[in-house]
This record gives sequence, C-alpha cells and structure tokens, in this order.
Amino acid sequence: MKKVFIAAALMGLFIACENKPQEDDHQGHAHHDDGSSHVAAEDAGDATEVHADFTISKHSEVEQVKAFYSEYLNLKNALVANDKEASDKAVQNLQGLLNNDNFNSMEGRASAVVSQMGSSLRSMDGESVDGKREELNTLSMSLFTMLKAADHGVENAHLQYCPMAFNDQGAYWVSDVKEIRNPYFGDKMLKCGSVKESI
Repeated sequence: MKKVFIAAALMGLFIACENKPQEDDHQGHAHHDDGSSHVAAEDAGDATEVHADFTISKHSEVEQVKAFYSEYLNLKNALVANDKEASDKAVQNLQGLLNNDNFNSMEGRASAVVSQMGSSLRSMDGESVDGKREELNTLSMSLFTMLKAADHGVENAHLQYCPMAFNDQGAYWVSDVKEIRNPYFGDKMLKCGSVKESI
C-alpha cells in the first residue's frame, strides 16, 4: 500500500510538471535574486531571452568558454544521474578551467560573470548532489551569458527550464541537446522542463 501511495504521489508531480502552463513558468522566479545581475532576461509570453551586455571575440577566450561548456555538460549529466563522484570531479575540472589566463584576463562585465561562475563552483565544491543543484541555476545563467557573448564560436547550447524546481520557483540549466534531461530531479522527473532559448 505504501508503494502505491508513493507511486501515486510521484505520478501527481509528473502530471503537474507536464500540465504547468508555459506562461507560468517564470512565476516566483521574477523577483528571485540568483546573483546573476549581469544577465538581462526578458519574458515575452512563454519565451525568455538572455542578453549578454559584452562580447567575447578573442579566439583563445572563445575556445576557453567552449572547453568550460564541455565540462559543464559533464556536471549537468552527473546531476541528472545523481552521481556525486562524477559531479565532484566535474566541479574540480571546472574550477581548473576557470583559473586559466584566458578567463583571468577578461575585463569589465565578462570578468564579473567569470567571478560569479567561480563563486558558484566554490559553493558546489564538496557538496552533495542536492547541494550542487542549489548553485546550478546561477552557474547555468552565467555560462549561458558567456556562450551568447561568444555566439559566433558556439553551437548547440539550449537554455532549458524546469518550472517545478525549488518548490515551484523554477530553475535553468544548459544542454547541448534539445531533449530534456532534468538535472534538478534526476530520474524522478527526468523529462520535466522545456527549451527556452537556443544558440
């Protein structure tokens, strides 16, 4: 009987995620300060667009952003799989990539975004899978801003959103495929979410 109740509760969450109206996806998130003040997100109905207020045009910096994105995908996939060991390794690798001269030499708004990514990674370091998930939204928005700033050198970056993350506050992540694999709930609600913007 207990198993039936748990299965029914999970099914109710899944249905709620699938039936949540698109226009409500941003509710509860609009006034939430995730530290990503460098990101201007405009809500146009059911679409959210991230604007980078700087550009990254130096080839070596673009390549470093791409390398960071590649390792970020390892972190995101580890969170989808609830794999603490793999997520720990990815966080360590991301911190190493962030300490590269190409990131350290960035100035102005780009430097502020790099600093925010570093802060998120420091907060994730050594944390449980759930602890890392708490910082993923901020890291993801910062990364997507960097990817947009380096737009000419980046392909297959999709900003995705789960309206149910963090008690319906909602949260974002970045993926290289449009298929939803939710890092906030893992296998509990693997397909909960939608693509909000693509590069």
